[in-house]
Amino acid sequence: MSIGTRISNRLKRGRSVLARKFAKLAGHKVWLKEIDGVGTVKIRFNSTDELTFQQVFLNKEYDISHLRQHQRISETYHKLLAAERLPIIIDAGANVGAASIWFAAQFPRARVLALEPDPGNAAMCRINTERFNNIKVVEGAIGSVPGLVSLTTNPLNEAWAVQTIRGEVGHILVRTIPGLVYDEGKSAKLFIVKIDIEGFEKDLFEANTDWVQETAAIFVEPHDWLFPGQGTSLNLQQTLLGERFEIMVSGENLLFVPLPKPLC
Repeated sequence: MSIGTRISNRLKRGRSVLARKFAKLAGHKVWLKEIDGVGTVKIRFNSTDELTFQQVFLNKEYDISHLRQHQRISETYHKLLAAERLPIIIDAGANVGAASIWFAAQFPRARVLALEPDPGNAAMCRINTERFNNIKVVEGAIGSVPGLVSLTTNPLNEAWAVQTIRGEVGHILVRTIPGLVYDEGKSAKLFIVKIDIEGFEKDLFEANTDWVQETAAIFVEPHDWLFPGQGTSLNLQQTLLGERFEIMVSGENLLFVPLPKPLC
């Protein structure tokens, strides 16, 4: 990193700190943070919002450009466009929109469905993604079958740790991955799925998992560490380990990329 870049980064961090202090003194509920290549996003005080953006844009948890598999994913994207198909990226557990923005920038002609069940997070996601024409915020949960869920905080009790619980008394709709793709029209084709749903992956991979064979990449964060003894990743393992996937680690995520189809 050049001296000029280091100085520029320090100045930006300094402006960010000042912006946060002035916003707090003025009694604002959010403050503005500038992110290289993205622009300004809004961050709530006393939340994990800033950490979420740091994971995506500083730690680059979804940046796989250094992997050889990245070329295969990129080729799939361009093949879909050449065939006049609409690549669909599903960000399940979109939180405040950080990963959705990342994918929208990497694949500008894809449509990113930012799925978030928590109303407060979904509202922030809409604010942070409103300038991106290829991001669509869907307020709801993701699961193996349609239904209803209620929300509770998981043991971390943080904004990025909202847990969904299925039940008839729930008030939030559960959407399925095939259903989301279908709603985007005849040209829509599943491309990438990112899953960070605080243990509800147990439900998502319980049934109706044919969609995994249609993806160019699946990013999933397992949560066995958060729910010991509950086997929240068992269905995920049984589904994905039985398919022809290459497996890599990307930040806190497991990355599954299908092997090239064998020539007949």
